[in-house]
Amino acid sequence: MRSSLSQLVSVVLVACSGLAMFACGARTPLDDPDGGGGKTGGEGGAGEGGSADGGAPPATCNGGVTLTEPAFVPLSPGLTGAVMQMTNVVGGGSVCGAVEAYSAIPERTGQAATFCADAWSVWPPAFDDAFAFSLAGGGLALAEGRDAGYALLLGHNGTPAVAGPMFAADVISAAPSWVTLDNLWAHRAAFVARRPDGVHDLGLVYVAGAYETLVVTQVEAGPQGTFGDIACATFGIVARGVSLATGRLIATSSGASLEECLDGVDPGQSTRVLLVNADSSTGPSTLFEFDAPDRVDDIDLVNAGDGSVWLAWQSIGSLSIARIGVTGTVLVGPMQITDVSVGSLALAMRGNDLLVAHIDASDPDLAADVVVTKVDALGASTSFGGFDTSSATWSSDVSIVSSPDGAHVLVGYLGVDPVAGGSPKPVLRRFDCHE
Repeated sequence: MRSSLSQLVSVVLVACSGLAMFACGARTPLDDPDGGGGKTGGEGGAGEGGSADGGAPPATCNGGVTLTEPAFVPLSPGLTGAVMQMTNVVGGGSVCGAVEAYSAIPERTGQAATFCADAWSVWPPAFDDAFAFSLAGGGLALAEGRDAGYALLLGHNGTPAVAGPMFAADVISAAPSWVTLDNLWAHRAAFVARRPDGVHDLGLVYVAGAYETLVVTQVEAGPQGTFGDIACATFGIVARGVSLATGRLIATSSGASLEECLDGVDPGQSTRVLLVNADSSTGPSTLFEFDAPDRVDDIDLVNAGDGSVWLAWQSIGSLSIARIGVTGTVLVGPMQITDVSVGSLALAMRGNDLLVAHIDASDPDLAADVVVTKVDALGASTSFGGFDTSSATWSSDVSIVSSPDGAHVLVGYLGVDPVAGGSPKPVLRRFDCHE
């Protein structure tokens, strides 16, 4: 039988991309390798609908989109980026990101290198508010802050030098107010999800037992409503969370059903996709379940703003999505977006439309192509844009964020500066809409 333990962690990162293809597995050549810019492509034709939250409709992009030149985020010399996440901050005026970065000397010394930028005006943006926090090998996660800045979760790999994962709800300085989760020793960060009231739900994966297990908790206000064993697997649990006024929803890979994990069965590989309602009054329940063809490599979840969520998962190159109501009704899908995706995926809402960013693996030059697909509320998909990075590997992380007015879409990934060279660093590119 399995011993349990599990809790919190959060990750954020975003990426934007322009020009290209689409249709399950199909591909057209992508222009504008790193170092170029000013290309136009994707997102033309019919106008957009209103925003999902009832606000002003986003920019229509009827005149197409322009792709900016790459902007390379400065990291300290000797650091190599491994995982990158981004988020809008409170008020929507800036974008902040966090990079899981390592130095070879001393051996695999980890940092959570953060940055902020006014990403929605002049390009390239000026980077400011860059901080570096020690990372105990357990990954990181990020979300919009409670009252200001951004929230950051740093995971823990079991090293005795650190008491446990750490969380800060409002990072606006190099010395935020950290909460140490010393009861969650050896928990990898999985996600941070901000509730409508500003409190954050934290997802962490316990990594020191015979099996991995997922725990969801919060530390800012009581009652905590901690749930353990929401997912269980022999290895590689990935999870994301969305906190709504009606409750908190958790998308996760698992090697068994929710009920089996709660009962302590011995799980298999994380080939199952679960959408769980982690309700503090009734306990967790399964809203949606899907058996992937193999281990789930990545997963993401976003609030569609209309009483439903978009869920995406990737397994052996196949990237699929589904729109699920908060009661578990399947509204769209599951449907395949592509069968040549590799590395990570990322979701963002732009008005009523879903944007899906992924790494395309069909390019014979072995460099990553970033592709963004637009999906409307009924599931009709078209190309929003994309580009050939010419330098990023197929395993590159990718993230995507839309500006509050929908006029810009920011994509982030890990690539090498073609002029300065060196190790992979965070790279930002932006799609700008033309009316």
